[in-house]
Amino acid sequence: MKCPNCHFENPTDTRFCGNCAAPLHLSEEIPAYADSEMEYISDGLTESLISTLSKLPGLRVISRFSVFQYILKKGGEI
Repeated sequence: MKCPNCHFENPTDTRFCGNCAAPLHLSEEIPAYADSEMEYISDGLTESLISTLSKLPGLRVISRFSVFQYILKKGGEI
């Protein structure tokens, strides 16, 4: 299955791209509302992970703003 984001060829049973970690759409059509709901959920998870990981001593974590700037630079949406 070819990644719509980076065009990397992945095995057919893979849910996420092995190159860029983008979600891969399965053969069944995903309703349009599901994409916006998943984006909302993934943004919330990103914020939560950044917050939690930043509290660990000795671990450097980039800011939420930097993560979302990277997403926008790659052509994604926030």
